[in-house]
Amino acid sequence: MTSPMQARGRPLDKDDGDGPRWTFTAAALAALIAYCAMDDYGVLHGDFAVRDAAYILNNQVVQGGLDWKTSILTRDARGDPLGAPHSRQEFRPLTTLSFRANAIFSDEMDTYLYHLTNLVLHTSITFLVGLALGALVFGHDRFHATFAATIMFALHPIHVEAVANAAGRDELLMSFFYLCGMLWYARWTAEASLLKAVIGHLGAGTMMALSIFSKESGIMLSLALTIYELALTFKPRHVLGARMPQTMRNLSFIAVWTSVVFYLRTSYLGLDLVGAPVSPEDNIVGTARDDPMTLALSTSWIYCLYLQDLVYPDYKSYSADWSGESIVLVRSLGDPRCMFIGVFWAALTLLSIGALKLSPRSRHAWLIGFGSLTIPPFLMSSNIFFPAEHTKADRFLYLPSVGVCILFGVIFERLALLDARLGKYASRVLRSIVAVWCCAWVAAMYWRNTLWSSPLRVWELSLSNNPGSTPARINAARQMNQVGSLHAAEILLRPLIGMNSPPDVITLYSSVAADLGNCTFVTDILDASVGKANKELEEAIKDHPDDLAQERRNLSNMLTAYGVCMVLQDIPAAGKVLYSAAVADPTNAFALEQGSNLLRRVELIKMQNARQQQQVELQAQVKDLLKKSAPQVV
Repeated sequence: MTSPMQARGRPLDKDDGDGPRWTFTAAALAALIAYCAMDDYGVLHGDFAVRDAAYILNNQVVQGGLDWKTSILTRDARGDPLGAPHSRQEFRPLTTLSFRANAIFSDEMDTYLYHLTNLVLHTSITFLVGLALGALVFGHDRFHATFAATIMFALHPIHVEAVANAAGRDELLMSFFYLCGMLWYARWTAEASLLKAVIGHLGAGTMMALSIFSKESGIMLSLALTIYELALTFKPRHVLGARMPQTMRNLSFIAVWTSVVFYLRTSYLGLDLVGAPVSPEDNIVGTARDDPMTLALSTSWIYCLYLQDLVYPDYKSYSADWSGESIVLVRSLGDPRCMFIGVFWAALTLLSIGALKLSPRSRHAWLIGFGSLTIPPFLMSSNIFFPAEHTKADRFLYLPSVGVCILFGVIFERLALLDARLGKYASRVLRSIVAVWCCAWVAAMYWRNTLWSSPLRVWELSLSNNPGSTPARINAARQMNQVGSLHAAEILLRPLIGMNSPPDVITLYSSVAADLGNCTFVTDILDASVGKANKELEEAIKDHPDDLAQERRNLSNMLTAYGVCMVLQDIPAAGKVLYSAAVADPTNAFALEQGSNLLRRVELIKMQNARQQQQVELQAQVKDLLKKSAPQVV
């Protein structure tokens, strides 16, 4: 029988006597299931949510406010100049271009093409996962394990955030090119031919560049291929000695094109490898590097939470934001959570030791499944070498979830073998247990999927499950304001309002308070905030006059909020303030909208006054007519 190592260089659908040609069939069927499972009308037509505002709605490159041909290489994923102080250095031009392509063929608030593109990408990635598992991990003779693992990937509830949220495109594109690079490399570098090896490495290097330009985690493809190459050394000694020149050649090629890609990003484009530093407000765990014990324990606790989400994704405990102090740091060994941390690392150690004692074929599958497809894509979000964008997020586990899916595939394979040995009734009981578990899994996926059809539901659930998240509170209030739940929004925002509150919070609260007809609580704060924003703009003009977009937007928002509240007292003065807001930032849709609302309100007042004047004149004419027609008394 041909081993996975020997089958490595053959076409993935070729039948060499190992059984039926099922690899493509299984992968295609799993991809179809993935498409059907996520194909929900509410999600495909749902509103923009969570990160969509920053990456799509407010991104001038995506919306056409800037020429993408000249700005795609000079602006980050949010549309900010890469050299600006507030830029996050998220250089993802392929992701931005895909959003721009959707925007060209969509109306301003039409989300269908954005969500459909994500769904097609998820379907394609599921297909690639099936090919990778069948050809590189399990081999062509383990149908049950490969098919079950691929189905688990297609239906895993933790994937919903990356697929249903339009801004999850970066994770999907990165995973797509990552898997394409893995399969391309495995196909073309298997043989000793130098020409085929060059083709394989050129393709893999290109895929890594495309993956990095989708999301920074794609840089880990070179590490994944290095582990994949080293995994081939787990062979008998005489085979290892014969292959050593080919292995060294491939590792040298990987080092060369990895260095080229590094140079293009860091020196030629002048970008940091992992983006701008992360603030404690976004990831308090990853920035706790002054205390190694706290960092180690807290990061390990995050891993425990991730494992729980991977193995048992409770659909009612989801939160779209885990930034800041949403997760309490583990500061000492006396913390009760250390017991779970110890169990986690002990189980992982035993699992790794057990893998070393497996057969060469099983060790090979272990290294490919976890060393190439699971661990490298997660390293950029693991807080080990550098802090992740946020403390915790489901989208970080999109591709790394392959590892747990592989374990589920092995379990299903063993259950299939056990079922063949059991009696009639025992077999029915086993199948019933598996069926109930699968139904619960699918139900969790479906519930999370339909949750994203409404941004209000997403943030209400996030705030309920994670009350320590300030972004969840702000976004829940924003959604409540849009649907008219003004009192509920005001109650959520009031604890966040103060002299040092962020401009977006003050702006949102002022809008809610103005709609409620009472801006007393925020008046003094608005006065101070307008002065602060104006001072920051003056300092920015001195320090970096070429990029004032952020400072202009902050001042414009503060003036708009101030003008909205002034409408309640002095409409002419409010008009002057709103005009100043539009001048400060002519691209600020919020300022333009409020100015237009005020103009409509003034026109309505004029119309009402004109009607009242007409009524007064009509009444005077009627009285005069009645007076003239009345009989004269002699």
